[in-house]
Amino acid sequence: MPGGALRYQPLSRDPDHGGEDMAGAGALRERRAAPLAVVEEIPLRAAGRDAVFLFGTLMDVDILAALLARPIRPEERMAARLAGFRRVRAAEACYPILVPDPEAEVEGVLLLRPSAEDLRRINHYESDEYRAALFQVRGADGRRYRAWVFQARPEVLTATEQPWDFESWARRHKAGFFARIAEWMADYPESDQPEPRNRP
Repeated sequence: MPGGALRYQPLSRDPDHGGEDMAGAGALRERRAAPLAVVEEIPLRAAGRDAVFLFGTLMDVDILAALLARPIRPEERMAARLAGFRRVRAAEACYPILVPDPEAEVEGVLLLRPSAEDLRRINHYESDEYRAALFQVRGADGRRYRAWVFQARPEVLTATEQPWDFESWARRHKAGFFARIAEWMADYPESDQPEPRNRP
């Protein structure tokens, strides 16, 4: 839907996005949730290489564009699923966090090949309340992608038992969220460093 999250549905494969073919039906049922790495924020060397898995407010293309301060091209986003987690509302907040659940999976959106400036902005937006973890995420084209996922800092955010619903959030909170982004990004240090070239 315009201005919203992508529905999870089969898409054509695009080898330029760096995905790997899934290895049979067993891989599709994989429910392991062990991260490949956990760091304080996404390293800038991931620019142009790894994806970012968006599972909350940034699934909305208008919100994402406001955060990144640029238009978002359709080919930059792909519906995806992360196995081994479920999505719930954070306590005293209108946005979600992920909690481990080996029987569940979360539908979200991959931001493919973000630039270093994109990563700086996303890190600034998320890093007070989340840490970045690298996972294998299944794209809607049936391939696995290395993708960074923001996991809640337990000393800052606690989980409720209430599932978080994107469309409900959009109806109730989206209109007021642009002002919150502007407030959260008010102290963002604009970078004057040249963007690194993306690897082929």
